[in-house]
Amino acid sequence: MAHALRTALNRMGLPVDAALYATDAMGMDTLEAWRDFHVDDDLIGLAKNLRSPGGMIQNAAGAEVRHPGFLISVKAISNLKVMRLALKHHRNIQRTVTAAVITDEWIQQWDFLVDFREVTKRSKIELDSLPKVTMSDWAKTKERIINHFTEVYGEDGIPLAYLLRDDVEVEPEADDPHDGYNDDHISELITRAPHTGATFRADNRTLLRLLKKICEDTPAYEYISKYKADGRQAWVDLLDVYLGPQHTQNQAAIYEAKLQRATYKGETSRFNFDKYADIHKRCHTRLDGLVEYGYQGMDEGTKKRHLLNGIKTEKLRTVVELVRGNPDFDTFDSVVRRIKDTVLTLEPTQTPTRTIAAIGKEPFPGVEPDMSIEDKYYPRSEFHNLTDAQKKGLLIKRKQRDGKGKKPKDKGAGKKGGKDGKDLKRARRQIAKLERQIAALNVGDDDDGSGSDSESEQRAKKKPKGNRDHPNLNRRAPP
Repeated sequence: MAHALRTALNRMGLPVDAALYATDAMGMDTLEAWRDFHVDDDLIGLAKNLRSPGGMIQNAAGAEVRHPGFLISVKAISNLKVMRLALKHHRNIQRTVTAAVITDEWIQQWDFLVDFREVTKRSKIELDSLPKVTMSDWAKTKERIINHFTEVYGEDGIPLAYLLRDDVEVEPEADDPHDGYNDDHISELITRAPHTGATFRADNRTLLRLLKKICEDTPAYEYISKYKADGRQAWVDLLDVYLGPQHTQNQAAIYEAKLQRATYKGETSRFNFDKYADIHKRCHTRLDGLVEYGYQGMDEGTKKRHLLNGIKTEKLRTVVELVRGNPDFDTFDSVVRRIKDTVLTLEPTQTPTRTIAAIGKEPFPGVEPDMSIEDKYYPRSEFHNLTDAQKKGLLIKRKQRDGKGKKPKDKGAGKKGGKDGKDLKRARRQIAKLERQIAALNVGDDDDGSGSDSESEQRAKKKPKGNRDHPNLNRRAPP
């Protein structure tokens, strides 16, 4: 083994005596030893030790001299660095490497791992970018979470999505060859990374922390809050609860009920055939996502039947009966296209938004109004169920009572900021001002009703214009 390794090191660019020194004196005599030492990721210390190992050796004459070191090229150190990263990568994908396969071509094949490792070291987990949970669609939520963790790297540069895969064990490498991944090393890591060891334990803790953050403020958090370090088991519990057999059937029942409730009664400005078909397509997508979790699926005939049963307008009766029994329209999409063509032919002007020029025209032209309709407020769902004659009669009644029913509101009357409110406040201020003036006159009256003051009192009341007239400065000194 040591001899084969020294030969491989020679191919990497180490001189023969340097390779011998590394395997014997330094103890790097196995591929595992080159793979697992953690003190020198860039091999700077290794290169320094080989170039200047220190100590004494005997020269050709038998004298003790200082060890001169080995001539180690930069290319040799670069090759050894790639070899070490490739060995670690093969451990992560659980594939065997022997010294015989380590050649220049092998080094070139795995040279990309140097840049890949730098990318994974610089990557940071951003909590703000974590996917959101949609409680009503856990099939989509699962897909969203797995896709996100495909680009989130763990302790040793492995995408955390490897912890979310269905199978813990991996296939033997003979049954799952590397060539089958078409150089997609990310996919290979996710599929084959081991669920054991120190790297797995560290990544498992990280996964749990992120899952708790994702499920925070949702009912799903209660199912994983008990875990302290096992993110893998927390993920399995979430899938059991929200994508287990019972939940899958409940979700299927919800979307099947939506398909049965959806109806189309003709083109309106708020709802048209395209929107009606979209309701069915969205439900089909949700149901298709439940198939891998036990739902039996919905065939094309059932999809067609739901679509046709919900069409409630007489204008499409003929085309509905045509496609219902016609084998040429054997898929949901073909039925939708055929009915859409008929809708465009029969009601080409129903869906555009009303323009200013259209306002004021007679509603429902050519329709005799049904004046027996009660003039009251109708919710949107009830209004759409009225016939055109009833709608026209209701609009006429509402127009006739304009100005005769409820009196128009007096804008601003009695309201803060209204015209009448401002006038009232102004009048109150004027009255208060007059009351203060009258009170000031009454205070100056004497008890005898003379209404006159002495000359000194009048002078005291008069506001001084300066120090000359100030009464306190004009007092006479006592005799």
